[in-house]
Amino acid sequence: MSSTKDKGRPRLAHRVAWSSAVSAAVGGLLASAVSGFMGQMWVERAEDRELLRVTHELADELEEELEEGEEDDSPDERRHFKDVHGPRTLHNILVHELESVRLRQPRAAVRAGGIVVAGEEGLPDPDPGECVNTTGPAPLRVCGSSFLGHRLALAKSAAGELERRSSFLAAVALGIISAAILAGLGSLFVARWALAPLDQLLARVRAVRSERPCPDELRTPVHYAELEELRGAIFDLVERLADALDRARAFAFQAAHELRTPLAALRGEMELLAEAEPNLKELGTIQKRLVRLNELVERLLTLATPGDDLHRTGRAVDLADVLSEVMRDLEERSARVTLHLIEDPVVRGDEQLLRSVLFNAIENALKFSEGAEDSRVIVEISEREGRIVVRVTDHGVGMTESERERAFIGFYRSARARASKIPGHGIGVALMQHVTRAHGGELRYLPVARGTVLEIDLPAFS
Repeated sequence: MSSTKDKGRPRLAHRVAWSSAVSAAVGGLLASAVSGFMGQMWVERAEDRELLRVTHELADELEEELEEGEEDDSPDERRHFKDVHGPRTLHNILVHELESVRLRQPRAAVRAGGIVVAGEEGLPDPDPGECVNTTGPAPLRVCGSSFLGHRLALAKSAAGELERRSSFLAAVALGIISAAILAGLGSLFVARWALAPLDQLLARVRAVRSERPCPDELRTPVHYAELEELRGAIFDLVERLADALDRARAFAFQAAHELRTPLAALRGEMELLAEAEPNLKELGTIQKRLVRLNELVERLLTLATPGDDLHRTGRAVDLADVLSEVMRDLEERSARVTLHLIEDPVVRGDEQLLRSVLFNAIENALKFSEGAEDSRVIVEISEREGRIVVRVTDHGVGMTESERERAFIGFYRSARARASKIPGHGIGVALMQHVTRAHGGELRYLPVARGTVLEIDLPAFS
């Protein structure tokens, strides 16, 4: 069923029909012109052959009359010639012979030495065996022949040719109009039939619900290759949208769950504070909870921001300087961190976002290696094939292969992390990966027998 918004839009079927009608009209015009031209040429050649034949016959008759005179004529024929034409001159013989020529309005002229000695003045003088046209109100077709040193020009009216050409043009115009009308009507029907699979695909697309997009309606393949490509592209799009919507809903649910616990604790402490005398220690606790809550909200906002919106600047950032700031923020915990840096590890990006990546990476390593036999954290920055590689190594609880794969899922915390009662929300690794990819890099956990090795690969500044 068509949407009301589409009523004013042109239909693809009409476009196809118009295209077919125009194509038929052009094709009809070309076909009519070519066939008409060829037919006209063949007719003119046939008429010229006939006119030449008659011209040659007339020349033979004139030659015979001049050579044999009146000897072959009967007395009645001689008497009739004399009564009608007068003396037996070449002009009168020509007029007499024209009476038996079966042409429309025949006219003739005989020349000797370029001078008209019989017939009409003003007729062209074509070479023997050739035909020419004259123009004017009464056009003629004139063919030439010869006899006894004379040149004969025999003409007939060409008005029939003009009528034939007019009829030809009218037939062409009628053919074009008829072809366009028939092609338009037929093409409209054919176009609707041809586009029926597209309408069926459209109905399947409209069956996808916006509140919960599911690509099942588009899972069945289409018979036609072009529409199958379109169906596949729409199927992939709906599948990605459904996945993105599910992840957004899960993110909102998890975010609400993570915020609810600190907010409930903060509310309880505020209620106790309202009932008792102000206590600096309790106020300090509330302040720390507010700071952690603010950090959580900032992380959630960063994680919810598309990567293209995160990385819009291209300033040079020295990771050595960023790492120095991170070490100051870690305060006394920085004593457990060992650094191995190259000179000028410069990348392109946002300094604050890259700082959050390095801080989270080192803080996680410190948290999960605290209390271990070897609690050191080693941070190495090197250059490899035009890229800056940051590697953070600890010797803590470590991760299984399954845990390494799932670590990048937002709000995921491994069973060992939950059992260790190490504080966290499970969004740090997902946030680091999100920011790293926004900078054209990649973040991965390397398989090791003990502890954890996190590698951050970023393109070097150039």
